Amino acid sequence: LMENIKMVHIYVFNQLLWMTQGGLIGDILSFNCSISKNDESRSNLFYDLSVYTLLPMLKIMGLDYEKADFNVSKDGDNIEFASMNFVYPNGRAVINVGNTIRVDNQLEIIGTKGTIRMKGDWWRSKSFELHTPGSSDVQLYTTNFEGNGFKYLIRELSSMLSNNRINSKSIFEDESIKIVEILEDVKKAEK
Repeated sequence: LMENIKMVHIYVFNQLLWMTQGGLIGDILSFNCSISKNDESRSNLFYDLSVYTLLPMLKIMGLDYEKADFNVSKDGDNIEFASMNFVYPNGRAVINVGNTIRVDNQLEIIGTKGTIRMKGDWWRSKSFELHTPGSSDVQLYTTNFEGNGFKYLIRELSSMLSNNRINSKSIFEDESIKIVEILEDVKKAEK
């Protein structure tokens, strides 16, 4: 089963990973990510939205965090808002997901040599900003992004079929398992 996370197949996301994993912003100190529902036709998008925030965190910060805590606001069984905090050996990750509570959509990765920012609908963005210390210049990295991302997902699926692969090159099994484990922990969290 291949997750429907089109974001990981678009070029700007891969460029973002390359820059962070390649050390171009130095050692990662902080990963901050927020997302909220913008589809009023569906009632509970919490778990769908959470996947969009957790996957880049795991790809950039890694799977082996030392501690996690969750602040969850529920209405019955529905999660209205969750703040997920992860402590890593050399940094922190903070994720805010609003289902019925509005948060500003943004992604910010702070490193020792620079900061990457994506605002608005960052999960389907065409660009991101690179801010470097000591410079007022902001470098804008842009790629072409056509449509809603579905063609990028289809291209990966087609590659998997033609190469007789059952696993995606973009989303690894251990990442999928870790996301499920985190979401199970969030579900158990009390307000």
